[in-house]
Amino acid sequence: MLRRYDPSNESHFAWDEKLQKARFRSGGLRFDPEGDTTGCSVFRRRVLENNGLSPADVLEDVTWTMVEALVADIRAVVRDGLHPFDVVADPYPRDIDDPPLVDAAHALITYKDSLPRNAKKKLHQRLASDVFREASAGSS
Repeated sequence: MLRRYDPSNESHFAWDEKLQKARFRSGGLRFDPEGDTTGCSVFRRRVLENNGLSPADVLEDVTWTMVEALVADIRAVVRDGLHPFDVVADPYPRDIDDPPLVDAAHALITYKDSLPRNAKKKLHQRLASDVFREASAGSS
């Protein structure tokens, strides 16, 4: 799963002085209401590639970049013995004529159950720090 973000936005990205490397932050994971579902937009790399597209095709701006995670790793996050996240296909989420081809690869990270706001914030931090990594050029 690929997630685009703006590296100039300090809520999305920060420099970790201790580790001397860039670090994706939870502010880059925005969970918005989408119809009957609240989810964080991501793109399926394999679907992009099957349509002759690359991760760069989903970037909103040339200065933006991507992080990626495996679906299994997203679903493996645990809170109180339960796995709170799911990933569901959400192709062509916008009701527009002639949608861009990248929309075929759209998916959502969703919650399986309702959670308190503080719990969601901690889970977002865990996804950003433990699950998502800088996107590679190859397939995942």
